Amino acid sequence: MKKVIKWIMGVLVVLVAGAYGYYESIKPVRVDFFETARGEVVKTFKEEGTVTAVEERDVYAILPNKIISLKVKEGQEITKGQKIASLDLEQLQDQIRILEVQKSNTETLLEKTLKDIQDQIQQQSLMIEETSRQLEVATKDLNKAQTLFSQDSAPQNQVDAMQNQVNQLENVLRQQQLALSQLEAQASPDSETVKYYSTSILTIDNQITQLAHQLKEGEIIAPVDGIVVNVNYDKGSPVNPAVPICTIFNPEEYRVEVYILAEDIVKVYEGMEVAVIQELEETDRVLKGKIESIAPSAVEKISSLGLNEKRVKLKIVLDETEQVHLYPGYSLDVEFTTYREDNLITVPKTSVFQTEGKDAVWLVKEDRVQLTYVRKGIENDVDVVITEGLAEGDIIVKNPNTDGLKDGISVTNQEGFVLPTMKSLDK
Repeated sequence: MKKVIKWIMGVLVVLVAGAYGYYESIKPVRVDFFETARGEVVKTFKEEGTVTAVEERDVYAILPNKIISLKVKEGQEITKGQKIASLDLEQLQDQIRILEVQKSNTETLLEKTLKDIQDQIQQQSLMIEETSRQLEVATKDLNKAQTLFSQDSAPQNQVDAMQNQVNQLENVLRQQQLALSQLEAQASPDSETVKYYSTSILTIDNQITQLAHQLKEGEIIAPVDGIVVNVNYDKGSPVNPAVPICTIFNPEEYRVEVYILAEDIVKVYEGMEVAVIQELEETDRVLKGKIESIAPSAVEKISSLGLNEKRVKLKIVLDETEQVHLYPGYSLDVEFTTYREDNLITVPKTSVFQTEGKDAVWLVKEDRVQLTYVRKGIENDVDVVITEGLAEGDIIVKNPNTDGLKDGISVTNQEGFVLPTMKSLDK
């Protein structure tokens, strides 16, 4: 009797197990559904940009002097011509005073030299007058002696002596006239003496002019209206002429500079419209802009992951910034739309899988799944466009890796099913 009971119990266990196994094999698999719909497909990519002012001027000091007065601070509004800083110019003023003394001394030396030459010219002229008078008298006496000699009234040796005297006076006169010419040449503006002093005076004048110009540069003045930023010095600091004292920007017009990967440069062009996104606490503000210019070459940039990347700089101009609070250095996201097309079918990228080397999805027909091959179009990390194999309104399984899925098996919805109205491909 016990054996019969055990046998019956064993049969019942086998039947229950078989029934459970059969139920498990035919019960619907719970999955998430997705209904396809036609909509606009947009493909974009984003890069971080930096706000710069369209009109921005760095203000430099050309003198490496100490700042004795600083009139501006960060964020201050300033008008053209307003003083920014004053430099210590005492050393320059001392140099100018020394040069002015040198110039005065050189001018005095030139005047004295010219006066000495004029005095010598005057003396030489008097000597020439006296020699000329003596020569005139000697010549008359010689003429008389020659007349008397021709009348046998004067001896030959007397005539010869007078002739010698005339010759000597003529020679002296020539030497005196030559000396006078040399003195007059020394007094000429083209003489080496005058040139030497004049050149010295001109050199000193030029030095004084340069220093006087530097004195003016000691007062640092605002070249434009705007707002002061990047003040690099404090009162008492020595100036480095290579580092600006500050920067002045016009707060009425901005541009955004952004570096994109070199491989993305073929996707953009000058005049292309972009979206510039300013992150705010309540809601992000989206501004319209367009690409003003594209750099002709790429530069190396270090990514946030420490990778070396080739990137190209773009300048973006904003259409309207009157109601936007922006300042140079702010970070904004720039969104580039590289593809836009309407009336396309998209599905989650994860819903497409490969079998036998082909792309496929699980299509739901009358509560059962059917393996359906599809052709993919443009895609990104989230969605993919289906160009062949699906129609609008088709129901597919979101996760093709759900346990128990096989061709023809019954399925049931796992979660609430919401019909999509539009899909966007946002990178």
